[in-house]
Amino acid sequence: MHDTGAYIRAAQYETFLELLNAGDQNIGFTSTYDLRRRWYHPQLKMPAGERIARWALATEYGFDKDLKWKPAMIKEMKTDGDRILLTFDQTISNVDNGHVMEGFAIAGDDRKFHPATITHLVTGKDNRNRDIKDQKVLVLTSPMVPEPKHYRYAWARNPMANIQNSRGSDIPLGTQRSDDWDLEETPLIKFEDADKVPSKRDIQNALKAEDLRRRLQQAEALIKEYKTPKK
Repeated sequence: MHDTGAYIRAAQYETFLELLNAGDQNIGFTSTYDLRRRWYHPQLKMPAGERIARWALATEYGFDKDLKWKPAMIKEMKTDGDRILLTFDQTISNVDNGHVMEGFAIAGDDRKFHPATITHLVTGKDNRNRDIKDQKVLVLTSPMVPEPKHYRYAWARNPMANIQNSRGSDIPLGTQRSDDWDLEETPLIKFEDADKVPSKRDIQNALKAEDLRRRLQQAEALIKEYKTPKK
């Protein structure tokens, strides 16, 4: 997550939201981070052009009822114990409309982000005892973050993020975050010298340490699962 590219993409999305919410009718936006091949710029040009064309066709040529171009936007963020709930303005799913959604990370006061398990909010059971899910609400959790405070999405140079508007619209969520932490303060590193500013190596080492701690936790959970007698 230590890469300035994510900050640039997030600033672009935040600028779009600010202008859109201010009533600007001539502002558009599209994400292309999922169209890249190992570096910043999208190598798949046709899908990028098609996404931008939808904006023009919908706003300038009268196809607003037939074509959608706006990405799903978060209406509300709520922290609830060990989870974060995000409510969107429309239904969302992953690219393949399957069961695994990727791309969100969460952190607590220590500013140490860990990949989140992402699910739709279960609101009850149907007459076949199957989960009823609210397709507009995502639940973010991680065993590494018992009290999450903030989230980040698609926060990497080449993010493994696959959430988009539902119904095969090919409109990915924008790179975004709920925190305002600086690059040099994520994760939060405490030194004996209170005035010391973390170097790039300090931050990378802290991230590697968290990655190792997460992998050890996952290994311990797996060992515990297989050691537990099956009923």
